[in-house]
Amino acid sequence: MAKGGSEEEGKGEGNLEKKLQKYSELLERDVKGVGEFFSNLGYPEVAKKFVENKIEGRLLPGLTNDHLIRMGVKIIGDQLRIMEEISYIRMVSRAKSTTKGIWEGQEFRQGPCRNMLQFK
Repeated sequence: MAKGGSEEEGKGEGNLEKKLQKYSELLERDVKGVGEFFSNLGYPEVAKKFVENKIEGRLLPGLTNDHLIRMGVKIIGDQLRIMEEISYIRMVSRAKSTTKGIWEGQEFRQGPCRNMLQFK
C-alpha cells in the first residue's frame, strides 16, 4: 500500500464524506495536530518539519510546493503526495468559506407607522 492510502480512501461515497470531514477538522487543528495528521499518513519526518515551521491547519490551503522545498522535503514523491493532500484541503477550505451564512440576524423591513409597530 502506498503512503497515505489515497486509493482506498477515495472509493465509495461514505469514504468521501469521511475524507471531507477529516480535512475539515484538519483546518481547525493546531501545529501539533497538523504534525499528527501527516505522521498518520506515513510521513513522520515531514510531520516534524511542519511542527518546526509552525504550520497550523488554517495555513495549509496556502502551502505550495516551494514551501515544501524550503522546509526541506526533498523527495519528489513525498512532495507530490503531500500536494495532493493539500489540493483536497484547498477544496474543503473553499467549500467552507463559500457556504458560510452572510447574515444570521433578523431581517429589518419597513413597518407601518414609521417603524413604531412591529411588522408581522
